[in-house]
Amino acid sequence: MPSLEQVVNPKGHGGAAIGYVVPLRPEAGKSDLQAPMTRGLYAASSLDRKTVLKFRVMSKEEVGFDPIAVLESPIGATLSPAEKDCVRSTWTIVQLTFESYDPEFFPALDLFHQIAGRLARLTDGIVADPLAERYLTADMLVPVLKETFDVRQLVSVKSAGGGRVQTMGLAKLALPEILLTLVPPELEPMAAVLLLSVAAETFSDRQLKAGDHFKAGTEWIVAEQPGIGVSGYELLPVEGSVADALLALKS
Repeated sequence: MPSLEQVVNPKGHGGAAIGYVVPLRPEAGKSDLQAPMTRGLYAASSLDRKTVLKFRVMSKEEVGFDPIAVLESPIGATLSPAEKDCVRSTWTIVQLTFESYDPEFFPALDLFHQIAGRLARLTDGIVADPLAERYLTADMLVPVLKETFDVRQLVSVKSAGGGRVQTMGLAKLALPEILLTLVPPELEPMAAVLLLSVAAETFSDRQLKAGDHFKAGTEWIVAEQPGIGVSGYELLPVEGSVADALLALKS
């Protein structure tokens, strides 16, 4: 494992994430910043201390992580050979969680990506995003900036079969996942475009809520849909079928 100051330091020396970091144990001293990280709890913050992250270093056995089970799952089938090698060789897990975050939101996400990406790069590891059901390499964790933000940095779209297509990953930010049903298989790519477009709205000043109407090819309404993520919304066309409404996006 790398040292704490290789992962985070105030000047970003050596490519580290910019911020402060400390071990969360009473007997820790300054020398622990240069020593390789071991099993235990650590905390990192932005320079202005508006965002605080906790990370827990554990063995894969402690969390019940089975690399072979992952590789044999549908997610494993989407990984490249190099990514499969990363998963296969896992023996240490670092779990990152928010303790507090910048009200501006994007700086908090950016620090999270900086630290996760730095850890992956230093350990030849891979970053799991379980709620989005995907794995990310260090190179995929690009800066999260309001001016250039792409919702696909945080959210994926999954086809669950039976005409159901939904976002995956909004729930990790306590935001509602978004669902379309009765989607014909040939229109699933168009459904994904619509879902990602609506998901992007949740990161803007206009927050999605049940009863909202919006125009996308035709008029849609947002309906409450319990049981999808933290909470969920289903998109319904005001008139006609979902298939007709998706086809209207092409015109």
